[in-house]
Amino acid sequence: MADVGDLASELVGDVLSSGDALSAAVKLLVKGGVTIAVFYLDRRACQQFLEEIQTLFVRLTKLAYLTPLIPTTQKDAKTAQMGWIMTSAGVDELFFNVYADIKNTPYRSELSADRLKIFGVMEPVVVNLNSRSKGTQIRKRLGATWPTQHREQMLQHINPFKSMPTIAKKDMGRFARAMVRKALKSPEHTDLLLARTLGLAQFCGLGEVSLADMIELMVHACHYESTARLYLAALLGVHYTAFTGYALVNSLNGQVLGSLENPIKKFAKLAENFSSSLMQIGVVEKGKPRIAHAEDMPNVKFKIKGAARAKQGEAIYMISGWAEALRHRPKNHPHMRSMARDLTVGLAKDVGKSFVPAPLLKKMTSLGRNVYKQDVHGNNLYYSSELETIEVRIRRTPGGQLVGKISQFGDWRPAPFSGRGVYGVRCGCTQADPAKLMTGSKFNDFPLYHVYKLRVGEKMQIEYDDTFFHWTAGDLPMILFWANGHITGTYIQVAGECLHCATSRAYGVGCNLIIAGGW
Repeated sequence: MADVGDLASELVGDVLSSGDALSAAVKLLVKGGVTIAVFYLDRRACQQFLEEIQTLFVRLTKLAYLTPLIPTTQKDAKTAQMGWIMTSAGVDELFFNVYADIKNTPYRSELSADRLKIFGVMEPVVVNLNSRSKGTQIRKRLGATWPTQHREQMLQHINPFKSMPTIAKKDMGRFARAMVRKALKSPEHTDLLLARTLGLAQFCGLGEVSLADMIELMVHACHYESTARLYLAALLGVHYTAFTGYALVNSLNGQVLGSLENPIKKFAKLAENFSSSLMQIGVVEKGKPRIAHAEDMPNVKFKIKGAARAKQGEAIYMISGWAEALRHRPKNHPHMRSMARDLTVGLAKDVGKSFVPAPLLKKMTSLGRNVYKQDVHGNNLYYSSELETIEVRIRRTPGGQLVGKISQFGDWRPAPFSGRGVYGVRCGCTQADPAKLMTGSKFNDFPLYHVYKLRVGEKMQIEYDDTFFHWTAGDLPMILFWANGHITGTYIQVAGECLHCATSRAYGVGCNLIIAGGW
């Protein structure tokens, strides 16, 4: 197998005589990339992966977001950077084209190109195909373009990679290959996967990435998303959960949710610092919480922790984002849970997986499901059979305030809000289009699955080519909970976005799980 440096030198010679820099970069990717990709895929799959990903590079090059990076002399070719580099348009636009929450932030005026450059996130990313990096050291290079003081503070106190599970290289390769293939099968959003990958490299301060680094970025994108959001929020002096509200502002008629802080431990103590994030939701009446607009919060249970010793008429507060989210629960939706049904359906599903034929099993997974709405094209927007119970526990802070936090979402204890996921955008579909009516159990040859409810201890197993819809009945608090509860490539459908466009865009960014709101 030829050395990449030798191949680069040969290709630079071709460019000097022909002037075709794009062809040289593509040849180095497809031929020289084998030396890296074989660590992740077998030889045949490796070649197919490189042929497929080169299409994405060529597209972004023709759209003027990338330009080939070629050494000026053959003498330098063996060790110099060679591949692609972001253009000024790529630096300014790629990341924002994918992450609607960052694009819509009212702080965008404060995130001018000049200011972001000072923060080290407006540097053009180099895709160096001549790099020796095999992806193993990428996390140690996080924040390489950030100012030193910001990098040290971020990685010491907030590091999303501390608990990241290890994935075998062969599995990483198969997931990355599936992501590229889905992007190429996306009807309207093929260019978003590479924009997402390079945008995350840019805002996570990596500066330069190899082909192996890009595979790592794709497969662990959820962790890099958290890093980028945490860093930007820290620089702006806001809590990173505020970005979520900006992603949903168009879906909530211009309303911004506010902070979604919900720490697991030491909540009462930490809530002392939430003064700008708290809003009054009710008062104490005869030792119990009387919540304003409780009729807009079906199946939400508020309880004052006994040690709080609540006083008559005392104000009750809650973090603003969750307080507003609780007011966006479906009001015409059944919310009486049945233990008998839980056990029956759960047992039927478990037994069915082993003994029931596949066509019948698919019907069993939809037991008790109702379709109350359809999108403009006639695609079903499912509502699960019961609205989950959400519990809010009210505690007293050291300063004396009564503050509520969500302690339970259905059967699940909340995990820390992570800042993961790609938020959808309104698609603009106003008239039925027969081509956007989704039928069957596949979308452009990739299998589709539906999840309506998970039980405690149940894990979602997602294979490389799978796409799962996790239906949340238009229940905004549960949408937010599940969007941050899954450690996978997550896409969040928003109000005003049809199912076809949400699926197309999720494919385009390489996500394999769609939190489908049905709202």
